[in-house]
Amino acid sequence: MEYPPEDFLQIIPIWVQISKIPVNYNTLPAITSLAGTLGFVDEVAFDPINPQTHDFVRARVFFDVTKPLKTCRVVVLPNGMNHVIHFHYENIQKRCFSCQRLNHEKDFCPLLVKKRQVEAAQRRHKVMEVRAKPSLVLKEGDPLFGVLKEDQVANDPLSGRPKIAKEVLDEMRRYLLTDNGDERSVREDRVKVSVQETELDPILQKIVLRLEPLPTVTNDLHKGKGLVFEYGEKSSLQTNQESGKFKETSLLSAIKSGNAMRWDPVDLNAPVLSEDGRPVNPPKDLSLCSTGFSMGFSEPCYSGTSKKKPSPRKRPPKARRKANIKIQEKHVSLSVSDKQQGKQVEGAKKRKPVVQDEKLETSTKSKCLKTVPMEGLSSP
Repeated sequence: MEYPPEDFLQIIPIWVQISKIPVNYNTLPAITSLAGTLGFVDEVAFDPINPQTHDFVRARVFFDVTKPLKTCRVVVLPNGMNHVIHFHYENIQKRCFSCQRLNHEKDFCPLLVKKRQVEAAQRRHKVMEVRAKPSLVLKEGDPLFGVLKEDQVANDPLSGRPKIAKEVLDEMRRYLLTDNGDERSVREDRVKVSVQETELDPILQKIVLRLEPLPTVTNDLHKGKGLVFEYGEKSSLQTNQESGKFKETSLLSAIKSGNAMRWDPVDLNAPVLSEDGRPVNPPKDLSLCSTGFSMGFSEPCYSGTSKKKPSPRKRPPKARRKANIKIQEKHVSLSVSDKQQGKQVEGAKKRKPVVQDEKLETSTKSKCLKTVPMEGLSSP
């Protein structure tokens, strides 16, 4: 539309269920008037002839979405009694549960937003009132009232500590109360001048007025200095140069400390020589272990002496050993018989002569000792 009306896209048809209507007023004119309180009534679903099976009556109303949905209404009957009529809206899924409107949700309700804004303004106003009325240090009746200014004794806005300590103010008050005659004005001038001169020097102000000790001064420029983390932008070249310097200095310091620790220049890997100049193997009991003391750099290792595990013997099982012995004896007997007869067994392969050397014959089991057989008791 070129010129839309004021209520353009704001009127929607809604079916409304009207319940809790008195029995005597369950008529078409009464239902129409009750539904007309919500908007223009377009249609009413009402059958006066057939009995009603529901406790409500339905009516279609053109509703303005800028207005809130009314859930109930109080009706004054002709006899003067008040009666509550309830309205239920069909197919209305989302609405503001604060103002009962359809054009926004509760989080964006203008009434709640305005309420929060008013509460925040009230809180800010209270805070400003509290800040506008700070507690005065010099009040009427105080001996220092009119002698010193309030900004001279108030708290420092940067540090939050009082500019003049309470003990110093008490001493000033005692100094002024000791004389109430003509000398009182002289003492007041002395207090004014002394405070003004002290405020010019920050060190005197710290010592005399605030009663704070001076910081200690050390000549060690790197005392207590640790790792410095810089989060600003730095060039990669400068970073690499600094890292290289740090590596060089750390390496030099490590070498120096290692040389200082090695006060006895002994080469542990050098061979041990006897008095005659012959190399002697050191005994195994005197070998170095991880639990002994050694000069030089320490390396992380396990505590205790690690024992070398003996390598397992590569020995065939007993059954295979017996079979090999039998086969060997058989071959030996065949070779001996062939040599004696000067013939070669048919189908037998050539074998190397077996050299039997008593020194090479070793057995894992010890040989059984020969025993004298038991022949009974010796004759007397």
